[in-house]
Amino acid sequence: MMISLRLAKREIKNNFKYWTLFVLNLSLGLLGFTFILLFRNNINSALEMRSRTILSSDIAISGRRALSGDEKKSVANFLEDKTELSTKLVEVYSMAKGKSIHGVKTRLTLIKSIQGQFPLVGEIFLASGQKVSKSFINELQKSPQVLISKEVSHQFKVDVGDELKLGELPFKIKGIIEKDSTTSMRGMSLAPKIYIGLSQLKGTGLVKFGSVAWYTDFYTILKDLNIQIIKKDIEDKITDPAISVRTPTDSGQQVGRVLNYLTDYLGLIGVVALLISAVGSSYLFQNYLYQKLNQIGVYKSVGLQSRQIIASFSWVVLFFGALSSLFALVISQGILPMALSFTQQWIIFDSAPQISWDIIAGVFGVGLFANLLISTPILMRIFSHKTLDLLGGTIKEGTSGKKIKDFLYYTPGFLFLWGLSIWQAHSFKIGSIFIISLSVIFSLVLFILPLVFQKLSRSFLGKLVSFPLSLVMGISSRLFLRNKMSSILTILSLSVGITLLVVIGQLDASLKSELTDSG
Repeated sequence: MMISLRLAKREIKNNFKYWTLFVLNLSLGLLGFTFILLFRNNINSALEMRSRTILSSDIAISGRRALSGDEKKSVANFLEDKTELSTKLVEVYSMAKGKSIHGVKTRLTLIKSIQGQFPLVGEIFLASGQKVSKSFINELQKSPQVLISKEVSHQFKVDVGDELKLGELPFKIKGIIEKDSTTSMRGMSLAPKIYIGLSQLKGTGLVKFGSVAWYTDFYTILKDLNIQIIKKDIEDKITDPAISVRTPTDSGQQVGRVLNYLTDYLGLIGVVALLISAVGSSYLFQNYLYQKLNQIGVYKSVGLQSRQIIASFSWVVLFFGALSSLFALVISQGILPMALSFTQQWIIFDSAPQISWDIIAGVFGVGLFANLLISTPILMRIFSHKTLDLLGGTIKEGTSGKKIKDFLYYTPGFLFLWGLSIWQAHSFKIGSIFIISLSVIFSLVLFILPLVFQKLSRSFLGKLVSFPLSLVMGISSRLFLRNKMSSILTILSLSVGITLLVVIGQLDASLKSELTDSG
């Protein structure tokens, strides 16, 4: 192992310019892949937190009737050791009457009767800067006082200290709401909102037989418990379809689905970027090794084993793979705030961009394994030749890839790419279809194109240099056909790149379908 490490150190020192180019090429591919991972991770975290804030809890049980005694008892017993906090909300639409110096006005409002701590997740701030706390809400229970939104203040031309009449009870305005994280809890409201104490609701006379109100019980669940399983258990206990059980996952479902489409397809685009980079790295590494054939032959002649020489190159590849991953992480983290800032037109981020350890591990894992899986097959193909051939430099590019077993060296890389595609697409079906499409492209280019090149080369025999069309076309065509390896890999990269357009087109169609779906 020490011999391999010393050889690797010498290799890096003597060929630093080449390896710099190698790192730049690999870093570009990893940059796209890494950025997608960071972007998706931050989007999902923000969406999860935003959905929880909009719902104002982990679980909300709601309906147009309050839970019956048996239902309350059953739910309470089930959630007794699973919840941290709980509260209750009753909503009702009603006409409010306001009297100010501008006269008497009547408007439709949404009256939200609260108690205890509300919201359980999120915050309500008044224009005065005061936060609506549990103790503040307790004050609302003691006397007829209300908190009004800025819309109510504007429509009624009222301010703190003025009165609003709700049903049969006059209320004094205690504060004007500046910020409310529950604003979009059920989408667009039909009317501006007013908060009152739940104990004051009865005095208004708004909720009685035949009236329409919305009753909701909120709960926050202890950490490490599966909210979806708890939701299912509650639904089993409450069989009335008029009562719904919601979780943050159910809040903002369309936005969630759209962002999932976006991040999943972007993940596949990241795989394509990585694959194009891998094609370039493969060509660079192969070209580099063919220039080192004589040196490899000398190593074998002096008694070094093939595994030691392969290990020395593998150490170099791993080192620069780690360096490329580090560059990709640093650059991606630097440009991530700009992408998130653009995304804030759809979803609000309450925290700074974050990078988690699992993302770091994933990027370094992909960088190291992708690099190694690119380089190992080339090394194995070269070391399958005799030492005499290596010393004589008689091996030519492309002559070592004729055997079926040579292509089997790429099987681990194929399986790695397949798994990567499934991971990024979050779907075995989509990831498999994607990798099959890429396999078809690779097969056509790597197996069919060489035969086409061979036939074209024969057609040029005995022809003037100006054939076909002109001297420039003739010379460029011959250069293109004689440099088969670089020409084929160039066409391969372009072909893989075209799949980006296909993926983006599918993304566009999926997003349009989701956004125009009436459901």
